[in-house]
Amino acid sequence: MRTAYDSKLLYYLCIAAGLVTGTWRNTLWSISLLLLQLVGLTYNLLSLFFIPRNVASSILHIGITLPLNHISGIVTLSLPLTKKYKQKIFYLQQASNIDTLMYKNTKKHMPNIILAPIVVIIILFHCVDIYIWNYNNGFIMTTVHEIIVHISSITSSIMACQYLIYVQAIKHHLHYLNKSLNNKDIHKFRQIYDKLYEFCKLINSIYGLQIFLKILSCISAVITNAYGTLSFLHSLIVKRNNKIIISTGLTQIGWTLLGSFKMIIICLLCQKASNESITLISKVQKLLLQENITQNIMIQLQLFSKQIVRNRTEFTANGICVINFSLMYTIIGILTTYIIVLIQI
Repeated sequence: MRTAYDSKLLYYLCIAAGLVTGTWRNTLWSISLLLLQLVGLTYNLLSLFFIPRNVASSILHIGITLPLNHISGIVTLSLPLTKKYKQKIFYLQQASNIDTLMYKNTKKHMPNIILAPIVVIIILFHCVDIYIWNYNNGFIMTTVHEIIVHISSITSSIMACQYLIYVQAIKHHLHYLNKSLNNKDIHKFRQIYDKLYEFCKLINSIYGLQIFLKILSCISAVITNAYGTLSFLHSLIVKRNNKIIISTGLTQIGWTLLGSFKMIIICLLCQKASNESITLISKVQKLLLQENITQNIMIQLQLFSKQIVRNRTEFTANGICVINFSLMYTIIGILTTYIIVLIQI
């Protein structure tokens, strides 16, 4: 089912990625893609027995990065086939109620979101990488497996885009709440915030595990490709290069930048949405400091302040960690450490 926040482009991308199961055809397509990812994961695990044990980057790429990619795709494709997906209907009702409470004309206040076109650019990059891989290798089995890996990555990217659109919607509603906050309608604002909090909890429960796996796969991919990029730059310095090395090196640079961009955009948008909640606490405290407010309004403001503190609007990766700038700084530390370790091996 298409939500009020999904553009037509994103909706059709979700259908193509197997994330929509409204009809038997869509369900069959989703199951087919899921089976394809299971085949890809099996092939990947079998190929572990044939990789050279003395090349750390190959072990990391085939032993960790690719399996994480497949697992992320499998979990993402499993979501529409579970009963938990029916919770999204309740989520749609919540979103509609929030808009009805906050705005008279809901379309006028919809957040301006440009994430779907970014996914199209990512898909084009995947296509270029498949072409370069096929040109450099030419082996049918490895090319087919590479295509399956790319499908998994594209699927999880579309899922992440959908997740971030909902995050942006919550951020947009909180921002409007901050702008409209006054002493007259505190009870109404408390109702709106409660619905936004439930909205946020539902998003975390549906997408938390997928986002966590997506972040893990991005970390692993960035480490592998950053090491490959450094090796490529070293080959340029010693003038030991050819068309294959150059094309592979350029794609590794692209993968490093793409993986970094995905992690940054996820942490950035979640942090910005959480900041609106922090701003709301500050504004409520300022209203409490005003003079000549009635006892009833003061009680409502105090209750609202406690409500915001106890029910923080924050986004978590399945309860494992909070997605914000602190997570991004931790990721930077992990990336730096493991890249240095790989260089020293």
